[in-house]
Amino acid sequence: MQDGVDDNEKRQHRHQDQDDEGYLVLWQAPQQDAHAVQTLRSVLTCQNDLFEQSPSKRSCLVRRAKANTHLQPPGRRSLHIQKHTCSSCGYPAAKIRQYNWGEKAKRRKTTGTGRMRTMKGISRKFKNSFQIGTPKGARGPAQA
Repeated sequence: MQDGVDDNEKRQHRHQDQDDEGYLVLWQAPQQDAHAVQTLRSVLTCQNDLFEQSPSKRSCLVRRAKANTHLQPPGRRSLHIQKHTCSSCGYPAAKIRQYNWGEKAKRRKTTGTGRMRTMKGISRKFKNSFQIGTPKGARGPAQA
C-alpha cells in the first residue's frame, strides 16, 4: 500500500515538473472524436464571426436548430417541439392520424404490421368459444 502511494506521488511530481502547462491538459484529457472536434470548431467559428459575416452566413445558427424530435410510438423524428404534435401519428390526439389520400401510409401502419400482442391469440380463443377457466381434466382426478 505504501509503495502505491509513493508511485502516485512520483507521477504527480514528474508531471508538475513539466514547464509546458498544456502538456498536463492534453495528458489528462480523454481522447476525442475527430468529427466532434471539427463540428465544435465550425460552431465556435460561426458564433465568433456572427456579426462580421454577411446575412447568409449568419443563418448558420438558425439552420443548426432542430424543429422535430423523436417520439416513441412511431419510432421516427416527427414530434414537432413547439407545436408538440407528431406529424406521423398525430400524437397527442386520441386517434391515430390517417388520411384516405395516403393509401401506402395506411398499409404500412395497419393492423397486422406489428407484434399484435393481443390479436394473435383471438383466433385460438374463437375456436374454443372464448371459454374461461381451466379445462375439466387439468386439475387431476376429482376428489370426493
